[in-house]
Amino acid sequence: MFLAWGVAVAIVGAAPAGADPDGGGDSAGNDAAFLAAIKASGLTFPSEDQAIVAGHAVCSMANNGESGLAVVKRLTADNPGLSMEDASKFAAAASKAYCPQHLQK
Repeated sequence: MFLAWGVAVAIVGAAPAGADPDGGGDSAGNDAAFLAAIKASGLTFPSEDQAIVAGHAVCSMANNGESGLAVVKRLTADNPGLSMEDASKFAAAASKAYCPQHLQK
């Protein structure tokens, strides 16, 4: 599934791929793990940088109090053609890499 990362990317603006706004520690290692996870899920994207920014956007939404379901619905709304299942895979990979504190919610 090809993802355009529509509005989800706009949420966090043009943060550089190496930025670590979620405080996850090893940013490059987190990015590599995240990219590997979404690739393993069969998700594709226009660029790695856009995927990373969108991954951080997932955590920004969670940090702002949005539920996991709300985040997944937002991803599907912002990326027409993205299934709930694929959005869930993307959100889970982003949470695991960038904001694992939200995995228990």
